[in-house]
Amino acid sequence: MRRFITYLTLFVFCINLSVLAQNGSEKHLKDYNDFFELKRESIFLHLNKNKFISGENIFFKAYLLNQKDDIPLDRETNLYVGLYNSDGKQLQKSMWQVVNGVTYGDLKIDSIYDHGFYYIKASTNWMKNFDNPDPFLQKIQIVKYEFQDQEIENNNDFSVRLIPEGGQLLSGILNTIGFQIIDSKGLGSAIDNGQVLDSLGNVVMNNIKSNAFGIGKFDLMLNRVDVYTCRFQLKNGQILYKRIPNANDHGYAINVTGGNENRIVSVRTNDLTFKKAKNRKFNLAIHRNGRIKLFPIKLDTPHKTLIFNNLDLLPGVNIISLLDSDSNLLAERILFNHHEMNNNTIKAEIVVFDQNSDTVRLGLRSEKNINDVIKLSVSVVPEDSDIHSGNKSLYESILLKPYLDRFAENSPYYYKDNRRETLFNLDLLFQIHGRSNFSWESFRGKIPIEKFENENGITIQGIVKNKKLEKIKSIALYQNQIEQMKMADIQKGGAFMVENAAVMKNEPVFFILMDHKDQMTKPEIEVSFYPEMVEDSIIFLEELKRKDILKEDQQGRLDLGQMLDQTRIALDNVTVIAKVPEKELTRNSKLNVGFWTGVKISEKELNSHRNLSTYLRSLGFKIHTNAINGTMFVDARSLSPMVKPPIIYLNGFLLHEPLRDFPLFLIDEIYYEHAGLMESNGGTIYIYRNEERIVDHKSNTSFTSILAEEGFKKPSKFVGLVDSEKMNDLFKKYICVFWEPNVIISDNTELEISFPRLGLSRFKILIEGFSNQGAVFSEEKIIEIAQE
Repeated sequence: MRRFITYLTLFVFCINLSVLAQNGSEKHLKDYNDFFELKRESIFLHLNKNKFISGENIFFKAYLLNQKDDIPLDRETNLYVGLYNSDGKQLQKSMWQVVNGVTYGDLKIDSIYDHGFYYIKASTNWMKNFDNPDPFLQKIQIVKYEFQDQEIENNNDFSVRLIPEGGQLLSGILNTIGFQIIDSKGLGSAIDNGQVLDSLGNVVMNNIKSNAFGIGKFDLMLNRVDVYTCRFQLKNGQILYKRIPNANDHGYAINVTGGNENRIVSVRTNDLTFKKAKNRKFNLAIHRNGRIKLFPIKLDTPHKTLIFNNLDLLPGVNIISLLDSDSNLLAERILFNHHEMNNNTIKAEIVVFDQNSDTVRLGLRSEKNINDVIKLSVSVVPEDSDIHSGNKSLYESILLKPYLDRFAENSPYYYKDNRRETLFNLDLLFQIHGRSNFSWESFRGKIPIEKFENENGITIQGIVKNKKLEKIKSIALYQNQIEQMKMADIQKGGAFMVENAAVMKNEPVFFILMDHKDQMTKPEIEVSFYPEMVEDSIIFLEELKRKDILKEDQQGRLDLGQMLDQTRIALDNVTVIAKVPEKELTRNSKLNVGFWTGVKISEKELNSHRNLSTYLRSLGFKIHTNAINGTMFVDARSLSPMVKPPIIYLNGFLLHEPLRDFPLFLIDEIYYEHAGLMESNGGTIYIYRNEERIVDHKSNTSFTSILAEEGFKKPSKFVGLVDSEKMNDLFKKYICVFWEPNVIISDNTELEISFPRLGLSRFKILIEGFSNQGAVFSEEKIIEIAQE
């Protein structure tokens, strides 16, 4: 009955944002909403490994999410990925194009880089708008070609951290105090026995234990005068002491218990504070990233208890803030709600299809049916390799890292299951290290202002210096590597600007001028490319300051560089991905069936038609051209007012603006249908350009070529190490057997991969990725191959 009354009270009070207005807090609610009006981006990089041999490439797949909605970023943007030394100084940086929340690429490890620790940093220009930009940071190790055995440092330095639940200790109440013991490498160190001593050395509490990560908690009644000290005995027998801070006379605390179904939230205060707070109005805000639920409460008792069903909480992280009537923060606690998280995580099922003396063939599919497109990256390493130790996971980076003040040791442990022990340890983690960048106090008076734009591609500014500018209508540009042609009108004085262009750095860009009669002229131009690459550095977070111990299983002197050169073999012959057999139509042969018709533009079509507009007209579409700017409007062959214009795709991208009338020799293939099979009842047209034909055509002398000074980097092809006879056991610990960054699974299909066996019987497979709806793939699996 009591629980029913509590739920009824919550039902009356909860999830009504107008309550703040009733309490005179309209401004603070507006500030909260305004604080999250600008979309925040979360970035995760899946590295193929995190220990590299000098001369290798660091391969990565980048995943960007809308932090508020936990879905892939829905806008194109430029991603900057750099390599930095142990002092945070930039060594190299490149720019990559993010489309539909993903991109992939690599960084080359220069042979001059010394053996040691380095950092990968990934960020966007948009992140500069926020006080807490939160770029992606990952520590890696580079192994020099030749190096000697290193002494293993025996350092017994440990630190103890004490954190009161809710943020402060209060006299006269039972305080919940969390603790963690951390070694010199920043890793947790477990204890079996801890005690609390009073000022006279008497034991007032015994049998305090931690989990495997050195984290635990205990309850202690404190008063104003006594001094208490924690005494922890490590498993090696070493004794650590930590004094408990003095308790405050006034204040509030939040205590959270419960787990699978309900959370019990207790607002605690002492008698001194309760005398002033009794029957005053307070708000309990449960929020995260712009989503908020408000519960008005009155403190009619020093220990006010509320019961929340996990259905009423946000899935994932919940920041619980106790506010006074003016929305000032009094206490705060962060918890993690597993409810509905299973809908946002997906596990992989791996099946061994085939194995022989040379390769292993696997099938990869989703463990549960999901009608969505899933984008993944897959890395395969030997099981006993430690080249992924310390790697972040997508789950940690997106769901945990933004709300913790340090790294989560062994983060996969926290989401592998929903057992009571796992949930308890996750709650301990947030009690000790829950420090949100978006606590209630963080937004007040600090509303972000858009000072830095979202960069989307390259801007090209230039001036045409040809004579008779009045006859020139526009300028077109393209690169062989990019399936996209950009055009811009020529302004007075010959100026032009092309925005949002996909341009590859250090690759030639071809320019051509078009007059009002679609005649082409070779341009005389000067151009500049933006944005320019700006050098930066890493401002180290506390988690990156921890001391690292270099420990290698080295025997004698090694020359890994020579071995690396001897064993490099491209994996073209072992990567099994379904390919469409070569046909005359290659760009989208799936559309060359049924009501669809596909055409390869050959000399036959070029002899009959000069421009794209006349050819589309021959296919039955109604064409109206604009003689002024060269655009054309395409209508369906039916004249009925109920029929819509056809949908047009150029190089696979849906056009949202009028189509330019290209010379027909610029076109490679066209696919079309009049039956209205897709979004429009007037039909659909797919147009694919042919850049190679542009260069090879007899009129290629009309183009001016300029090397792009700025632009996106072209990703390198992964090269594996597959000659097992030339590798010793140590070298195998540093290899990545297989890396595929661009895996796409849709409609519950199955992906097949194969990789060299290398004489090994057990492999570790690491899978990261997400679906279009935001479901997370983040998994590590061990597979065993039968001995020959």
